[in-house]
Amino acid sequence: MQIAVRPPSSSSSVALKSDAFLARKWPWLVILFFAMAKHTIIAVYMTIQGILNITQDGAQKRAGYIYNPNNVAIVFFFFSSLHVGSMLRTGWKVHAKATWPQRRRPLKAKKRQVHPTKTSPAVGRSPNSFLFSTSSSQTWTILFNLVEIAGQSYEAVDFAAKVPDRTVVGLYLFMVVLHALLTPLLYIFRHSVAKFVVTNILLSWISLSLSCLIHLFALLVPLLHYKFVNSNLSKDPAWLTKFNNYVQHNSVQSSVDFAAKIVVQLGSLVTVWRLEDFAATFVAMPLDHQRTASLAALKPTAPSKFIHFSLTTYLKGSVFWGVVLFISLIQALWIRQPCPPTCQAALMNLWDSTCQCMLVHVNCVQTNSQDVDSALEGSQLGSNLFGILVSQCDLVDGIPTATLAQFPALRYISVQFTKTKAWNGRLPKTIMFFTAAYNAFAAIPDILQHEIPPSLVILRFAHQPMATPLEIPNVWKVAGRLDVANVSLSPSINLTGFGLVTLVVSGNHLSRLPPSIPTTTSIRSLDISNNAIHDVPWAMIDSGTSILHCGNALDDVNHQERLQMYQTSLVKSCAPSCAPQCFPYMVGNCNCDLACYNAACGFDGGDCRAFELHPSS
Repeated sequence: MQIAVRPPSSSSSVALKSDAFLARKWPWLVILFFAMAKHTIIAVYMTIQGILNITQDGAQKRAGYIYNPNNVAIVFFFFSSLHVGSMLRTGWKVHAKATWPQRRRPLKAKKRQVHPTKTSPAVGRSPNSFLFSTSSSQTWTILFNLVEIAGQSYEAVDFAAKVPDRTVVGLYLFMVVLHALLTPLLYIFRHSVAKFVVTNILLSWISLSLSCLIHLFALLVPLLHYKFVNSNLSKDPAWLTKFNNYVQHNSVQSSVDFAAKIVVQLGSLVTVWRLEDFAATFVAMPLDHQRTASLAALKPTAPSKFIHFSLTTYLKGSVFWGVVLFISLIQALWIRQPCPPTCQAALMNLWDSTCQCMLVHVNCVQTNSQDVDSALEGSQLGSNLFGILVSQCDLVDGIPTATLAQFPALRYISVQFTKTKAWNGRLPKTIMFFTAAYNAFAAIPDILQHEIPPSLVILRFAHQPMATPLEIPNVWKVAGRLDVANVSLSPSINLTGFGLVTLVVSGNHLSRLPPSIPTTTSIRSLDISNNAIHDVPWAMIDSGTSILHCGNALDDVNHQERLQMYQTSLVKSCAPSCAPQCFPYMVGNCNCDLACYNAACGFDGGDCRAFELHPSS
């Protein structure tokens, strides 16, 4: 079968040579492999997202403000199954098309004319393939690209308004700009190979990056490191500020956010469908048919006047929006009001040149001023402040409620190495993480005794010179993780109704484990080091609870062999001690411990670096 083609002009000869490139099988195999790899990556990513949504405990859901987690998980699993189903469909299609010429009955050869600008149903599409007809139609493509760029833009603006990471946010915004600029510009290419290969492969990479790759490496990998390698990272305010907000962005927060994320994932799915539909057809096609098919399938058709008008409008609008986003990105990165030196992390949100600080550390030794209120001025820090850390200040009466009220999004408060003796008022309703350590509290301050917000996840009240043994207030039961180290804890504490996952009661001179601790079955991690407890709570260990028992003279005549094995398992965490009451697990755990702040312990592994303490303090 021959096709009469007019002698090409010099400009079209390049296109013909490039089209001939597609007549080979290996380019289509590469494209098909890329499509399958993209399916696999996104399927794994969506599955992990779904599992995370349904396995979080109540405290984690409060911390992440997860919207309708069960329904969101179902949608994520549905998208994952679509990608798996697409891989199976493509594999079956390649196999069926490759074996069909061998299985069908031979027909009498019949001459027929083949027009080089038309594609038969068998070339590049199936007669009943609604997917192909819609994804390759200019009308559907324009409409879908408009919806997709709207979803990507919404996600980009929200990303910039939540996550204080210039590199990751800048990369995400740049990819959205590329999509807005390159997609319409490729419509004017006369080059058929460029139109197909560049458009689909490049846009597939962009959609894969926006829907999966950026979040996979910038969020999921660090979270896996936190979960399986170093769970102490959540104690670092800088790490917590970045990743708590990143998790909130990546999780579904509202119905509008849910719709935007669905559009982004759908865009990634449709672009890979286009690729695999073409690639699977040409991979399975006999070699002598591929050049004709590639020329015919990629030959653009003349659009109608309406399509031409729509395309022109789309070209101008998309390029204009891409330019606007690019200018906004430049402004967000380099043209904005500088934040005060106390600001440790800031947003680069679009269309706002003011400082939007996310984490502020007021160290009165560094600022050479004891005026904490002036350092926490909302007009200088912005209204999106996530965390406040105050250290080495007098701050005798704590931070005033009016000062905290300036920041409606405040979720982290830490007051360490201050002379605070009292603190009246109420915690903000949004607070999730509270730390008071190495202060001058002789009793539990008023702010921690009344109306603790249900959003509180972590409460650390440690290293306090308490005048009387501390009884844990019932209002603290909202916390999922509680640290009351070195506070003269009462042995008769009552934890009834508490849903604690982590409990730290080290350094309290306890001679026995308070009876309410073993009965709190939700505890998964318990630290009872630096006490005088001789017994080992075997029942808790048997239930899967991890227990740190460093610095205690253990004795159990009934379980000598098991006790020896248990002590051996504690060697890595408990021995050797580099200083009195400082054990290896306390060094480099993102908590500044004065017992470890000496040369022998490497100055606590850098945990106290932010406070600039003197070794004698």
